[in-house]
Amino acid sequence: MLIAEDDFVSSRMLAKRVEIFAREILFAENGAIAIELLTKNPDIDLIFMDIGMPVMDGFEAIQNIREFNIFRI
Repeated sequence: MLIAEDDFVSSRMLAKRVEIFAREILFAENGAIAIELLTKNPDIDLIFMDIGMPVMDGFEAIQNIREFNIFRI
C-alpha cells in the first residue's frame, strides 16, 4: 500500500486505520516520490493519493502512473 500525503500527521493517521489490511505501507510526501516508489515496488495494490501536494499534485501523479501502468488500472 502506498500513502501519498504531504501532511505527516494525516498520513500516519490514515496508516493507523488501514494497517490491518496491508503487509507493508510506503509513504510519499509528493506525487513525484509516489511515482518513484511505485516504479520500484510494482507489487503495490492500493494507493491513497492526496490531491494537493507540493512538487507534483495527485492529479498529475495519477496521470503519469496511468501512462506506464495501464494494464494494472
